[in-house]
Amino acid sequence: MRSIALTPRARSLAGAAATAEQTKHLSRRHFLFTVGAGGVVTAAAIAAKIPAPPRPPLSGQGKRATRGYEATAHVNRYYRTAKV
Repeated sequence: MRSIALTPRARSLAGAAATAEQTKHLSRRHFLFTVGAGGVVTAAAIAAKIPAPPRPPLSGQGKRATRGYEATAHVNRYYRTAKV
């Protein structure tokens, strides 16, 4: 095979084509990076807007006023009938 000698003009055109290809690749990379960064910023903005759940009061005001478990007559009757 015979090698082809490039003229200075042909070399500059070949270099321009390679540069255009690199620029295209870099611009795609830049675009994808920007889209990814935009997604992160959007997620952070949404997370900042979500209010924190309300906290229960610190005093005993939030407790239910019950006496706890109480074995009444109908509960005892159920336990008697459920014995095996």
